[in-house]
Amino acid sequence: ELITNHWVCPVGFIDKRTDEGRRRLDQIFRRATILIVPSLAECYGLVYCEANAYALPAVGCDVGGVSTIIRDGENGFLVEPGRFQACEADRLVALLKSPKDYKRMASQARGEYEKRLNWKVAGRRASEIIEACVEIHQSGIKREAPEKA
Repeated sequence: ELITNHWVCPVGFIDKRTDEGRRRLDQIFRRATILIVPSLAECYGLVYCEANAYALPAVGCDVGGVSTIIRDGENGFLVEPGRFQACEADRLVALLKSPKDYKRMASQARGEYEKRLNWKVAGRRASEIIEACVEIHQSGIKREAPEKA
């Protein structure tokens, strides 16, 4: 059986505010092959961005803002909430059995991090939105915020 204690490592909460927590998270990401976080509620899911920084494909439920991070089949898989085991087992097994497909997805995960899932891009986007709001307020003219990156 593919999923055993050897293959799956439940982690739980890690406090990234501490040096120990940051080191532990770094070690986990460096040793991992895929990040699986099947949360049933998630506003954004920063952990998926962090996984992509390590070239780890991420698997998460299609809730909240997760689909703004995970592009199904590109840098990971999106799963229907509550159907994680039934829906994803075959896709994960196929990915793990194909080094070519895994390397492609891992590379795309890192690429997504570099292109859009990092703090520099988030800061630039926030700055653009704030500048547009200030401009609108100062001019008294109603207009739309800048388009998404």
